[in-house]
Amino acid sequence: MGLRKRIATLFLQYCKTPLFNPEAAKHIKVPQDPSVLRTNVYYCRSCCQYLPSTDFELSTKSHVIGHCRQCKELDNKARAREDYTLYRAMLKTIRKTEENYQDDSHIIFIIQESDVRYLIENIWAGQSAVSGEKDLFELILVRWNITEHWSPWNCILLTTDEARAHVKLDDPEKAYSSQFTDKIRQRHILARNYFTQIPGMMEEMSTKVKELPLPRPKERIIVVRQHPQEQQQQQLAVDSNQDMHY
Repeated sequence: MGLRKRIATLFLQYCKTPLFNPEAAKHIKVPQDPSVLRTNVYYCRSCCQYLPSTDFELSTKSHVIGHCRQCKELDNKARAREDYTLYRAMLKTIRKTEENYQDDSHIIFIIQESDVRYLIENIWAGQSAVSGEKDLFELILVRWNITEHWSPWNCILLTTDEARAHVKLDDPEKAYSSQFTDKIRQRHILARNYFTQIPGMMEEMSTKVKELPLPRPKERIIVVRQHPQEQQQQQLAVDSNQDMHY
């Protein structure tokens, strides 16, 4: 029995040798030629294994070998999904509304779904500024000042009913309380500081600054301090003039 097992083992090794069985080379993971290992084997930083180049996804713009296919599939299964369907629909609604104004409003066509999500979640805390409603399906971003173009620093998150009443206001600064307008102004400052990093927003901001009228220079009264001796001479001259009139 022992001799037969040794013969069977040697026969299997003989079948696995590519020199005698060329078809076996297709099923061997480790190439027999050491020169092949130096060129077609890469290191995966995720699973810490040396794998052939066929186990990696390489694009025309990639400069560094990243994770292997198996690690990418595992990461894809474990990563949480981000659904932008609601924000995409909200962005389309805002764009249609801005097109109806017909006043060359174009900032809304620069921002994307991720920007709308940042506005709603980070700037407006995901709720209506008036009633505190948190149902995103009932909320919409409308202009704060109707006479100005829609922008991240000229909008307010309201429900559809609140938005219908808000767009009828000529001056929201007078319609709402001062405490409420200060709160909205703070939100606009946060949005301005964040969205000015986008190149298109920077151009819009620069044009807005150029269009603003320059402030008038204030009249200033300059007081020149005189020496005490000069003041005494002026006082003597005034007294002498008064004596001449008498």
